[in-house]
Amino acid sequence: MRTGIWLSYNNQEEGFKLPVNPENIEISGGNNGKTYSAVGLGEINVIKELRLRDIKFESIFPAMNYPFVEKDAVLLEPSHYVGYLEKWLTKIHPIRFIYVGETFDINLPTSIEEFTYKEVAGSPGDIEYSLSLKEYLFYEANRAIITSNGVQVDTGRPDERESKTTHKVVPGETLFRIAQKHGTTLKDLQNINNMTDEQVKKLKVGSVIRLR
Repeated sequence: MRTGIWLSYNNQEEGFKLPVNPENIEISGGNNGKTYSAVGLGEINVIKELRLRDIKFESIFPAMNYPFVEKDAVLLEPSHYVGYLEKWLTKIHPIRFIYVGETFDINLPTSIEEFTYKEVAGSPGDIEYSLSLKEYLFYEANRAIITSNGVQVDTGRPDERESKTTHKVVPGETLFRIAQKHGTTLKDLQNINNMTDEQVKKLKVGSVIRLR
């Protein structure tokens, strides 16, 4: 059975399988229920929404292919794993945490809450690390669709990709088409890029348009 832990970013544009599985994974959750004192009833418990889950584990990024390294993991330099995690930590987008076990699986978008690491004494090059993640919920305004039966809300699958900040003009494109493609308006793009009406009309192929 293929078991292990995978971390990825931007719809698996970047990612890796952990080369060494942690000895244990701590997962905590619960709900936001509170207790109140009610006259004549005593203490009552009000159950509210579930809290987002926290995931914590520790392991190592090995400097060599030890016998306990996952056989199907692509072994990178320890600094490369650290580089990925530190880069993702600075982003404002979640990463994907996937755990495949023998009895259950976990597949969640998560934010990196804490990442610490150190070189292992006596094992030059090996890096011990601790990683804390928190479950992430995508939230955005849903598009309302008016039908003959009333109003329906489009609850399509959230897009985990990192939104682009620039667009390179290709042959046949106009600023209006670019605005449509990225969900904005021609006027907004014109203002963001300080473009004159003449520049809008004569958009140069290969020029870079800022989207925000």
